[in-house]
Amino acid sequence: MAVWNPCLSVLKSVLLNAFIGLVIPTALMASMKVVTLQELVEQSAVIALGHQRTPPVVASQVSEAIVSFEPTMVLKGQELIRQGDIALCNPNNSSEWPDLAKETGNYVVFVSKQGGCFSLVWGYRSLVRMTDGQARTSAIQGQPKEQPVAQFLARIREALAGAGLKDK
Repeated sequence: MAVWNPCLSVLKSVLLNAFIGLVIPTALMASMKVVTLQELVEQSAVIALGHQRTPPVVASQVSEAIVSFEPTMVLKGQELIRQGDIALCNPNNSSEWPDLAKETGNYVVFVSKQGGCFSLVWGYRSLVRMTDGQARTSAIQGQPKEQPVAQFLARIREALAGAGLKDK
């Protein structure tokens, strides 16, 4: 026969309330973190297609705090790039941010100035990888899972025009 323990009952209640109050809203917020291409364009100081200049680090190495990104095309913010490369901040401190030091190949970045480097404006959603002529755009709301790179770049230009911003 179970004996009622008021302390255990209170503890269960506190734990349940903590779970409901902390875990569920966090899960809902994580699922609500969506961004459109228009929002990425408007919130970014620089939009560029390119690749990492320094060789990617292997998994066992400590990642660098700043990664040198070599743009092959700048769609927005050319005037903010003082030299040829863009210094990308690499916080690598949560699952919402990619470890840029380990990125390979070409990708588009949507970034804004943060101190001495440029930071992704929406974590993973701000880095669009290019593979086999396809832009991997599934993390951007309203975009297909993948699309031809030329089509994606044209959509960025359309969003720039829609926001009243010129290609620079």
